[in-house]
Amino acid sequence: MTTAPHPSSLAVVLVAAGAGRRFGEAKQFKLLQGKPLYQYSLEAFLAADLVGEIVLVVPEAVVPSVRKEVIPLATTTPPVTVVAGGERRQDSVLKGVQALTLEADIVAVHDAARPFPSQSYLRAGMDLCRQNAGAVVALPSPDTVKQVDPATGLIETTLPRERIWLAQTPQFCHRHLLLRLLTEAEQSGRTVTDEATLLEQAGESVAVIPGSVENRKITAPEDWTWAQHIVQERNQA
Repeated sequence: MTTAPHPSSLAVVLVAAGAGRRFGEAKQFKLLQGKPLYQYSLEAFLAADLVGEIVLVVPEAVVPSVRKEVIPLATTTPPVTVVAGGERRQDSVLKGVQALTLEADIVAVHDAARPFPSQSYLRAGMDLCRQNAGAVVALPSPDTVKQVDPATGLIETTLPRERIWLAQTPQFCHRHLLLRLLTEAEQSGRTVTDEATLLEQAGESVAVIPGSVENRKITAPEDWTWAQHIVQERNQA
């Protein structure tokens, strides 16, 4: 079990390297009310006082064009670096962490497909990392959860809903620990879907930050329609 040092700075790895297979296209670059989807979360982190550095991870083919798009947004601190991602999400996160240039104790990994993160998550993540190896934004499950045998399609058991949380991002981890665990996973050929899983598998403590329905991930066309309504409401406020 790792003893968590006192965190003093925060870096963000914003992951926008996915192919968007479920959505049908790379939705992180699709224009939402005239602006690429990834820019919504990027601007939220640019406006956060706690953030000292941002690495934006995108597909290799679009690195030059995204760098040009980001230049007008990153005219002040924190600095933004655009790098090429990998085949899997964890490969992209590793490349993002490796690209960090400034000293930061904590890394917050966020999916660009979640365009409306709350800045309050950043303070909560920093605070929880004082006593834990990491923290993850999550929502308590609103539904009864069934465990099903994939071979037969039959219910095996009903899981206690009060203990079920739906993981979101950002997910927070001590920088050097995250780098080590990502490197070890790569060397061993393991695939994980998020940073919290890496920490769990290593026996580390991971705290939960209550999330929000507005921190929804855009994975289907109906999610896009929802995001359009959110932006319209905010523009009219």
